[in-house]
Amino acid sequence: EGRGKFGLPKGIWFDLIANMSFHSNGTETPAVNPLNPALNYANVSQANSYDIQGFLRYETGPLGHIAIGIEKSWGGLQTLSGGTLGAVYGPFNTSADNYTRAHLQITKAVMPDLQLGIDLKHDFQTVGGYKEDFGVEFRLVKLFVNTPPPKPNMYTK
Repeated sequence: EGRGKFGLPKGIWFDLIANMSFHSNGTETPAVNPLNPALNYANVSQANSYDIQGFLRYETGPLGHIAIGIEKSWGGLQTLSGGTLGAVYGPFNTSADNYTRAHLQITKAVMPDLQLGIDLKHDFQTVGGYKEDFGVEFRLVKLFVNTPPPKPNMYTK
């Protein structure tokens, strides 16, 4: 949403992003004991994952911005079952993607069709995964757009 609905100055936007991931049940062997391949789990299943992000973004120019935001992710619990270990120990829950993360993003156009970006992130809370005290993600975006040929002028044939 742009500045009109919220009375924000020109160039400031509020971005809201929501994702839901569906996962199918796998039949590949996700956990194989290298000393005894017969000791394994035969199935992996994963619950749906949800993610929501909100950013306050200031456009610094074409293909450039500075944004600060917060992200909340939850769900995605993985369960191993079946196989010899599943028969002995039953279903085993491995992990879920539950975290709250802060973002600082900066992007800059280096050419009209090329953008460089960086995303600095910090996890405030994690459950079932690794906590990223500080993370850096670099991005390169190449736009493939058709540009019309230049119009001839009186100096060209």
